[in-house]
Amino acid sequence: MKFTGLNSVKLDAFLPRSSSVFVFIIAMACYDWTITSLWGRLIELLPLPPAPPEFWMSGGEPMAYVIRLVVFAPLLETAIFVSAIEVARWMGAPTWLQLVVGTIVGAGPHSFMWGPHSVIVGPSFLIQAVAYLYWRGVSRKHAFGVVASIHAFHNLIPTIGLLANATAQA
Repeated sequence: MKFTGLNSVKLDAFLPRSSSVFVFIIAMACYDWTITSLWGRLIELLPLPPAPPEFWMSGGEPMAYVIRLVVFAPLLETAIFVSAIEVARWMGAPTWLQLVVGTIVGAGPHSFMWGPHSVIVGPSFLIQAVAYLYWRGVSRKHAFGVVASIHAFHNLIPTIGLLANATAQA
């Protein structure tokens, strides 16, 4: 399958050579995490206030955080941001604008607890928006599953760290 949404950008060079959905999800989750981590470290160089302590897991049941971060957040956030992309598409927006709308709608709410977080996760939602448009040609349901899986794998990495921290403090 070739990505034809952004004709001026050759995105196929960044895609896995395999036609496996699982390989695609893992590769995109790796791109997603790497770019988000790099961008986050660059943002930390700016004179911004640090994340408040409640931004990270503090107290509560650790498994509740796992379920929230790896199951509910990917499903709910993907549903909202895919809906925004589809509304933009329905309104006749060009592909680049669908990507921008999806990125803003997906990343924007992440600023509620700590403003810079939405900027840090912005590239992640851009990658997910591209993945959605890439797989949308197969089906909306398939594309939704791919994006929710990328999001879940992305969230799994910090969730493992939060669990390790919680068990060390227990």
